[in-house]
Amino acid sequence: FFVRDHFVRFIPMRCAILLLSVGQLSAWRTYGTLPAGLHSFTEYVGKFCFDFKKHRPGTALPAVGNVEVLLRGRVEPSPEGSGRLYLIVYDDEEAHGQLARNEFGQMTCEEMLDSASWAVPITLYEREEFRLTENITESIRPRFWYFIFAACGVDVVVAPFFEIHAQNILQGFESEFGMDQQGSLLLQVAASSGF
Repeated sequence: FFVRDHFVRFIPMRCAILLLSVGQLSAWRTYGTLPAGLHSFTEYVGKFCFDFKKHRPGTALPAVGNVEVLLRGRVEPSPEGSGRLYLIVYDDEEAHGQLARNEFGQMTCEEMLDSASWAVPITLYEREEFRLTENITESIRPRFWYFIFAACGVDVVVAPFFEIHAQNILQGFESEFGMDQQGSLLLQVAASSGF
């Protein structure tokens, strides 16, 4: 009788702890500050596994996820005027990600841009904030996407703070998790409720 009564008495507290912990399991986000004082650098900042959705030939690829990027800082072209800061993204296809992984840190800016899945030049000298939202399409299988910032001959006046948020928009309440972590929210909720 004592054990059952003790268990029942702490149910509200367990529910409160569970709800508070679920809020802490949110989104894949990576953030930090890029290096200052360097004219050129390559900074790997994280990866996310996006979902996929097959489609019929001749139809548009459906979006399966999105990426939101925010940078705040001040980066100016070098005195020669040709420098840029880029967000470079590689997926795990052999033509993109495998090359970048094998040659990471040894590639020139031009080689990184040529082998990227996509790349975006970032302007932080006219305004000190940069925002980007990009839809992601995949149609063969889930893929990891690797996010890298590359400075190619720039003057970092104010070291940029960055934040990247990625989502799998087809995954409902688990949209904030990569496909490599699918089901982990339910597992964590079940484990938390056991305590």
